[in-house]
Amino acid sequence: MAKIKTPPDKKSFILYNDQSDVVDLLSNEQAGILFKSLYKFSNGSSSEMPDLSTKIVFKSITSQIVRDTKKYVEKCKKNKENALIRWNKTHSDSNVCERMQPDANACERYANHADTDNETDTVFK
Repeated sequence: MAKIKTPPDKKSFILYNDQSDVVDLLSNEQAGILFKSLYKFSNGSSSEMPDLSTKIVFKSITSQIVRDTKKYVEKCKKNKENALIRWNKTHSDSNVCERMQPDANACERYANHADTDNETDTVFK
């Protein structure tokens, strides 16, 4: 059985609706053992399946959990890289403060500016 190293910030796993067809073939007792074993698996523990049919369904679902977790880790890694690129791009310019408006009340004056056009403004709340 493949072990999974779940990232500490990942607190869930997904069960897909199309997996219910094979789970429905199990008895209620087998399904209960399967369900508890999935939680143990996602927390890094292992458990033995009582029979071949439960083991097959368990392997099918845990393979999907492993794929989803790898995809999650890669997405987190890519998001972190993109955030660092944006951070470095915006903070590498030493003139950032020079581009700020010297008048702190400029935005307020603009917001209070009277609307003189003939079009109806739509406000979404």
